[in-house]
Amino acid sequence: MQKIINNEIGFFGIITGSTLRNIHIGAGSCVENKTAETYYYTGALVGYTSGEEGESNIIDHCSNAGQVKANGSVGGLLGGNGSVTYIVNCWNTGEVSGIEYVGGIVGYHYESDIYNCYNSGTITGQTRVGGITDRMEGHTIANNYNRGTVNFAYNAETNTDGGCIIGWEEHGTCASNNYYIASDCSDGRSEFGTAVEDSYMLATGAGSILEALNDSVAAYNSANPTDIQWLEWVIEAGENDDYPMLGSPTGIEETIADNTRLDVRVINRQISIGNAEGKTIQLYDVLGRHTEPNQTRK
Repeated sequence: MQKIINNEIGFFGIITGSTLRNIHIGAGSCVENKTAETYYYTGALVGYTSGEEGESNIIDHCSNAGQVKANGSVGGLLGGNGSVTYIVNCWNTGEVSGIEYVGGIVGYHYESDIYNCYNSGTITGQTRVGGITDRMEGHTIANNYNRGTVNFAYNAETNTDGGCIIGWEEHGTCASNNYYIASDCSDGRSEFGTAVEDSYMLATGAGSILEALNDSVAAYNSANPTDIQWLEWVIEAGENDDYPMLGSPTGIEETIADNTRLDVRVINRQISIGNAEGKTIQLYDVLGRHTEPNQTRK
């Protein structure tokens, strides 16, 4: 467990003009930021993204299975952003909880896009809680699904305190081809996604959600060949409870087995990585910049 009293908490506290790719946080981890009014921006992967004018951040093919707890601006992957940040091909299966601005992928999302992601973790908060993201100001959220239960203090008059895909929106967000399981989000805002039953989510044939997601993937990749390519969706028996999941990026020929543990330690300001024989290890600093190790150890 990582228990901290501060702002901008995550595997990377703050990133600026950076790209994070192929980083996966396991189920045994827990990030907890002490609940207090002044502590915000907590995510398993990144607490907060920033950047100068013209700079952007990219989070591509990353995931979290651990538990994330904080006060506000809490996300399964990203707590919040203050500059343009593109999140694509990501997923969260861990429990995420807080008081306000709580989301399965991102907590407080501003001037940024979320593409081709899913959440299956339980999302809990009091106000402004969303299955994929709580807050969305403009920009695009497309080709995502949520099957995690969304818990919040329902406001019958305004119906703005929680949502199946987005908890709170303003400034004309463009939402397309997003889905959620109806039974997991009965009281939340529903206009940013389509409610479906389990049978459609689990199916593989014509008319299934799998087909709809992959039709959008093919259309986007064809129209945007130079952009980050959306990954195809697959259903594999016994994986992800038989719900759609993202396939592997091309070019990745080997993954570390589920029962393999890398022994990572920091000793005298040096990083030691054990149990990594035969594996390629890439190191990044706190700003997301690739760092060449000066010595290789097994």
